[in-house]
Amino acid sequence: MTGVQTCALPIWETNGAITNYLAAVTLGRDCSKGGPIIYNLVGDAIIGIGAPSIRAFMLQRSPPLEGARHVMDELDHINKEIVPFAETLRYELTYGKDLMDRDMFKRLNWGQKIANRHTIFCTFDAAYGELIQDADKPFWESNTKAITEKWVQSAKPTWRWLLNRPIAHIMIGMMLPAMQSPHIKAVRADLEFEATRVVCALKSYQLIHGSPPDQLADLVPTFLPAIPIDPFDGKPLRYRHDGANWVIWSVGSDLKDDNAAWH
Repeated sequence: MTGVQTCALPIWETNGAITNYLAAVTLGRDCSKGGPIIYNLVGDAIIGIGAPSIRAFMLQRSPPLEGARHVMDELDHINKEIVPFAETLRYELTYGKDLMDRDMFKRLNWGQKIANRHTIFCTFDAAYGELIQDADKPFWESNTKAITEKWVQSAKPTWRWLLNRPIAHIMIGMMLPAMQSPHIKAVRADLEFEATRVVCALKSYQLIHGSPPDQLADLVPTFLPAIPIDPFDGKPLRYRHDGANWVIWSVGSDLKDDNAAWH
């Protein structure tokens, strides 16, 4: 774990809460930097706890301007080395093949009798290759569901099963459906970071001007380097305000803008 460096705590943070929240987010980002899918899921879950806690702290404790900027700087430091989800899939493919090679084909004498190593590895390369290419695209252009459905369909029984040794397709058909959720959660973790930075910027703006901005573009370049983007659809994060009250929201994984209706 990469610790969040702190010196003397500012007056507004005497209980150390914000340091703990930032440490949790750091741990989450470290866990999600590559490795098997399970590491990625654990890291994204931790980010999903730490980032909302930071936002709540900023809104409820109302720290001074220096406090908001301190949090933004720490978030930028934590998030500077984002590992794309495609890299996690590449590692998962290598990791999975190594496990099969060790446990199925080297330790078990009957492994080669029920499955062909070359066929299984080629099938895994093909299936994961499609997922990796899909993950390299922006989320709104990806279609993990269609790829998964295609490979699941290929695992269904056919009269040619005894001829083409289908165990590779059966294994892929069982594993790929579990890959869609981690992709969505990885994008959501990126959104958690972006939303938290925006909350800090809005709080800073409000401390200086006494009211929230009319639009997020007003935060640029003094509080943010660019207009914050929704990682789910590539468009600016949605924002509106009514007096001193405001809300920011994302379209989410279904790409449907509900105008923050639940608020």
